[in-house]
Amino acid sequence: MAFSPFAIFAGFFFYVIVVALFDSFLIGIPVILVGGLGAFTRGGVQLDLINKMYRKYTSYYGIKTGKWKSFSSYPFLAVLSSTVSKTTSSKGQTALTTKDKYFDLCLLTKTHRKKIFVKRHENMESAISDARLLANELEVEYTKYTPVVSDRTKARR
Repeated sequence: MAFSPFAIFAGFFFYVIVVALFDSFLIGIPVILVGGLGAFTRGGVQLDLINKMYRKYTSYYGIKTGKWKSFSSYPFLAVLSSTVSKTTSSKGQTALTTKDKYFDLCLLTKTHRKKIFVKRHENMESAISDARLLANELEVEYTKYTPVVSDRTKARR
């Protein structure tokens, strides 16, 4: 997702509500275009299995843009867990924090220091199953995430 939920809502707001307030065609069209940009912009990763290429893309009104790169320097695929927290505050200053746990499929370099996010799952079993299938299709090794610890990091410990 290229924009936050608030930005998407703001885009829909401009796209629908503000246009209704203006009767002018010349004002309405630019407002529709700007609001639609916020509402319909998305991002992600696209894989080309035949040519062994990937691209991180941004989609504007359904048109994907991004540079294709080889993923030959990413010989591993792993499942990484992540927790996303969202905090909402009320006028009474009461905060509500929700935490969601996700399992991300990522292509990894040999040292596991650089990664390319591929896909997100909400449960571990489906993530592992999908990772094994995808590793087979991409002809990379499914592995456990174990980044190499550098000498500088070891010296700090």
